[in-house]
Amino acid sequence: MGESIITNIISIIRERQSAD
Repeated sequence: MGESIITNIISIIRERQSAD
């Protein structure tokens, strides 16, 4: 469960970097 949360956060951060 904890890993899923971390993975979600990383995904969001990568998407933001990609958009930038």
